[in-house]
Amino acid sequence: MIISGAGVTATGIEPPDLSGIFEFNLQANAGVHWFIRDNLALTIQAGFLHVSCAGIHYPNQGLNCTTGMVGLTWFF
Repeated sequence: MIISGAGVTATGIEPPDLSGIFEFNLQANAGVHWFIRDNLALTIQAGFLHVSCAGIHYPNQGLNCTTGMVGLTWFF
């Protein structure tokens, strides 16, 4: 499974760390479901997240981070 998205974020991280309260975000994630039973899967996912003001404010301090997740998914 591959998932990507974009959106607007309201955050409490203000200057000088980020440019303002409202930021744009871009994200991409990839993962797999490894089925243990018909309705139960081990889920492994890795992702990337970018948060910035897209040049609306100065300075355009951005934040990049990688994410990971391991868990169980129940399908019903």
